[in-house]
Amino acid sequence: MDSFFEWDPAEAASADAIAVGSSTFDYAMHPPISKFIDKMVQFGVEGKTGAAFGSYGWSGEAPVQIANKLRKAGMEVIDPVLRIQYAPNEKDLLECNRLGKDLAGKLKRK
Repeated sequence: MDSFFEWDPAEAASADAIAVGSSTFDYAMHPPISKFIDKMVQFGVEGKTGAAFGSYGWSGEAPVQIANKLRKAGMEVIDPVLRIQYAPNEKDLLECNRLGKDLAGKLKRK
């Protein structure tokens, strides 16, 4: 797969865990990400484990908005959501690693 736009929302919904990310643009997640989540939710994601992450330069709302959409769809979202300002530094990369481990840990317990 070469592009996000080639990803199938039904295939994403069939996964045991779903991590969704977006940079913040104009105080929101990118519209294609929002539409993708809406389509994915139609295929049923209730009870699945989710994670939200994203980068930002100024305000950083997108990851929280993603988490809210996933929760509204009935997913159990890992807290805290991962928000990274600009390019990740060493501490941020450790947080990315932590999120991955948290997601894997939740799957092991299910």
